[in-house]
Amino acid sequence: MSKFEFEIKPSDDVAKVKISGHLDENFVHTDYKLPSSKKIVFDLEKLQGINSCGIRDFINLLKDVPATTDIEYEKCPPFFIQQVNIVNGFLSSQRKVISLYAPYIGVEDEDEINHFIDARGLDLSSIQKNITIDGKEYEFDGIVEKYFRFLSLK
Repeated sequence: MSKFEFEIKPSDDVAKVKISGHLDENFVHTDYKLPSSKKIVFDLEKLQGINSCGIRDFINLLKDVPATTDIEYEKCPPFFIQQVNIVNGFLSSQRKVISLYAPYIGVEDEDEINHFIDARGLDLSSIQKNITIDGKEYEFDGIVEKYFRFLSLK
């Protein structure tokens, strides 16, 4: 298991928070203080797992953020997107997923990849088309409307 890290780069305008490792029962929200910024961007590219205890404490951490502060989640792994779609508290009009990794599978060999997608202005019809990476064709591995449900949540 990798070491959990919660790195904060404060700024008055945009604070960056990088989370890596597993967000689980070892994460205690009272151990962390988010900066007072106009926007907080969570970089989740190195997040490797999340469980119900981690979700609970992460949501509790967000409760301390003023409602006027914008929160953006970037480079969200598929397991995080699944939680965003089913757990209240991650999203609101001020809290948005701006980029993510979506599961794709090889058409010929069933090789699995996570494909980066910018969620801002995303057209879901483009997800239903196959993609080609390094000459190999992949298709989305899931139900588009279900996986991208977060786009309609407020």
